[in-house]
Amino acid sequence: MSNEELLSLVNRFHSEHLTEDARFGIYQYGGGMDENYIKANRDGLILYARSILQAAIAVRENDTPGTTIPFELNGTWLDPSSTTFIGYLEPINGGGVQVNAVKKGNTNVLASVGCAIAGLLILVSLLVGLYHMLTWIF
Repeated sequence: MSNEELLSLVNRFHSEHLTEDARFGIYQYGGGMDENYIKANRDGLILYARSILQAAIAVRENDTPGTTIPFELNGTWLDPSSTTFIGYLEPINGGGVQVNAVKKGNTNVLASVGCAIAGLLILVSLLVGLYHMLTWIF
């Protein structure tokens, strides 16, 4: 999207009645990465999305690596008891973070073979045990 299209979206969401009832907060209830959540109503989500769109406009205007763009979230719609606050944005060039694929080495193959052998041993043990139980009964 062009900056003009983003700006028109930002302007559409710029109304005073949104901030009256808006509530938004990011919380963490544990130490893990999957233990974060957002507590917000519809208006709070719209205002947060508006802030992200404003940051997207600023990134397009200044995408020099190493610079930081303030992510200004202020207002009564932000929950003061929120445990996580985002203060700034650091632009990156390219399509995102590159993740290297894990190479399948000898240890992965050996682990697969070992698990297959262990599974076969368990299966054989079960069959032998069932056979002996049936011979005792009959």
